[in-house]
Formats: sequence, C-alpha cells, structure tokens
Amino acid sequence: MTIVLNSPETRNAFNRDGARALADAMRAAEEDPEIRAVVITGNGGNFCSGADMQDIASQAEHFPWAGKAGPLHERLTKPTIAAIEGYASAEGLGLALLCDIRIVDQTATFGVFARRLGITGDGTAARLVGVVGITQAMDILLTGRAIGCDRALAIGLASRKVANGTARVAAEKLALEIAGF
Repeated sequence: MTIVLNSPETRNAFNRDGARALADAMRAAEEDPEIRAVVITGNGGNFCSGADMQDIASQAEHFPWAGKAGPLHERLTKPTIAAIEGYASAEGLGLALLCDIRIVDQTATFGVFARRLGITGDGTAARLVGVVGITQAMDILLTGRAIGCDRALAIGLASRKVANGTARVAAEKLALEIAGF
C-alpha cells in the first residue's frame, strides 16, 4: 500500500483534514491483513514540509495531529518505508522518523526549521535521538540547519539514496520485496 500526501502547493504540509486522512489511512493499513508493507510519500517533489501554518486557527487547535488521535502518534507494526524527495521538515521529519526505512533522492532535505522561530517540536526530538543519537540530534534540533541527503545517509537518518525522482519507485519495489517474505 502506498499513502501519498497530496497538497503540493504547500509542499504537502499537514492541515487538519489531511492529517486525519493520513491517520485513517495508517489505521486502515494496520488493520488490513492483506497489506504487508506500507510506503509513505509526497506528491509534487516534496515529502512533507510540516504544519500548514495557515490552517492553524487557534492555540487550542495547535497541531492536533500530534496527539493520540493523529498520524504522528501512529506506529505501524507492518514495515513502513518513507520515499523522500524534497523537504521532510518539522512534522514531516516526524512522519519520516515513524518509518522503518527512509529512501531519499539527492533533493531530500531534512530539518527542524521551526526552531528558528522558537517553536518546539511534537515528539520528533525523542524519535530523532533514537535514530541518529543524542549528539547528532542536538546539532539538528539546536541549530535548525538543513540536512541534505548525503549527511542524512552518513548519520543514519536516511537508509538508501536513489536517483532523483525515483524514491517512490524504489520504495514500492522494496515494499513488494519485504511483503514477499
């Protein structure tokens, strides 16, 4: 099963409706015994740029998808593969970190850019430490610098690098291979 984030005009930023749809798709994948692996990707050259800031109506509704009902809380028991092209930042980085394998192309850029605005994360920090270790995580979290695909590979944030524009195809091929076991 492939889940595609489809709001390229916002670099696939999360809004409330999209976050609910993603959470529903992840739950459906988890509950379907025929689905043995899941690919998550974004449409239009970006994975996910985080929150759609124009969609946030009030502090009370701030990042509702980060709570227990949201997709950033979901952790599938089935293998998940992120196919990452372009930005995977903020909550998009959090979503990528939920995946077991992250396949990137040369355009992949990771980051916690909200740090520059003084906004704290949504649980991404804890997952980031688990993936890259405390030293690398603190560098990413405290500086707010962009992490390109080569550095992401070097520190374990990305699993594999493929030719530009082929991350989804590579991820779907790997998902079929894994599902065949």
